[in-house]
Amino acid sequence: MEIELSICIVSYNVSAYLNNCIQSIKENVRDVRYEIIIVDNDSKDDSVNIIKREYPEINLIENIKNTGYVPAMNIAIKNAVGKYILILSPDTIIKGNAIKRMLNYMKNNTNVGIIGPKTYNGDGEIVTSCHSENPWVFPVGEFWGLANLARGNKYFKAIISKIFKVKTGVTNDYTVTQEVNVLDGGCLLSSKKVLSEIGFIDEAISIGPDDYDTCKRVKLKGYKVVFLSEAEIIHFVCTSKNKFKSFVVKVHYPAFFYFFRKWNNIFSSFLFLIFYSTNLMLRSIYYLFKKDIDMALAYFAAVQKSSDIYFNFSKYNSGSKKLIN
Repeated sequence: MEIELSICIVSYNVSAYLNNCIQSIKENVRDVRYEIIIVDNDSKDDSVNIIKREYPEINLIENIKNTGYVPAMNIAIKNAVGKYILILSPDTIIKGNAIKRMLNYMKNNTNVGIIGPKTYNGDGEIVTSCHSENPWVFPVGEFWGLANLARGNKYFKAIISKIFKVKTGVTNDYTVTQEVNVLDGGCLLSSKKVLSEIGFIDEAISIGPDDYDTCKRVKLKGYKVVFLSEAEIIHFVCTSKNKFKSFVVKVHYPAFFYFFRKWNNIFSSFLFLIFYSTNLMLRSIYYLFKKDIDMALAYFAAVQKSSDIYFNFSKYNSGSKKLIN
């Protein structure tokens, strides 16, 4: 029988979670012919040894350096032989029959391009797994308070929506299966056909809003993005990111600006750059006063990179330039 599903995982120093993730797949993915592909981004912990020792059947691809999450995930997808692709974070646990339910829904609804499950954190609480189309609220809103102001004031929300083309697409009702704008990238089911049609994941976003960008491009191809309430996972979130905060700042924040510049006009992007750079510079000063030079320099580097993206966008949007050095 042919393999129906390829489960694609990128690992980077997540040995503490990886084994549980694989075990949850083996215990809960039933009645499906599947393969597991893990691309390791030059982990320094025991991740590779665990896979080789405990799971020799897994297709392990070892990168000689950390290429970033998205390039590594694209390697996994392009090596996949299954008709359907499950993009899965290594710090997740599959609950029950989640994957089978997602597969069945996609088979029965051929106009659906991506499906995501209901997500719980490690404490058993439901977390946001559907997001606004433009992720400006994360980097800017958390500092300036714009996110809460936009939610609470309809006039301010209208202005922001006009300038930044914000579409919420966020649901507070996780009991209902529904079409949304963006799904969390911790667990996404698509098909190799759909991912091939959109040109796979944009590698200019090495780490960051790749889920926003992928969902947007899938929708532009005429497919639906669906939140499936009957499928459930646990996501411990940002396991490897938290270990390398300064590195993530230098890569993650410019990636968010790249996403905004990619989908908005020059004027809106310039306004956003002002907000964004001010935000990041204030953070840089804050860490400087805390004598955390590494973090201060990281935020300053993020300002420089974001500015370079604005003024030299074509070199980043060519498909060959990545936001990771």
